[in-house]
Parts: sequence; structure tokens; C-alpha cells
Amino acid sequence: MLFMLVGRLVAIAPLGGYLEHRRNTPIGIQVLWRGWLKLHNLCEGWQRS
Repeated sequence: MLFMLVGRLVAIAPLGGYLEHRRNTPIGIQVLWRGWLKLHNLCEGWQRS
């Protein structure tokens, strides 16, 4: 179950501005929050269209 959670976090991180080529750095909470908000806005826009 933890593996699935980590996979989803890694999928949300680029939406928040996480750079793939810097995998040595951990994903921060601000990047995850920005990614989550962007995903939420995309889903909300898709539902309204």
C-alpha cells in the first residue's frame, strides 16, 4: 500500500514544479500542495466542460 502512495505522490509532484532530473532531492510539501491544487483545478475544469 505504501508503494501505491509513493507512486501517486511522484505523479503529482511534476504538476507542482518538481524537476525530474534532480531525483536526489526529496519532494517537498509545498511542491506536493501546488501539484494537488493544480490537479484539483484541472479535474474541476474538466467536470464543468
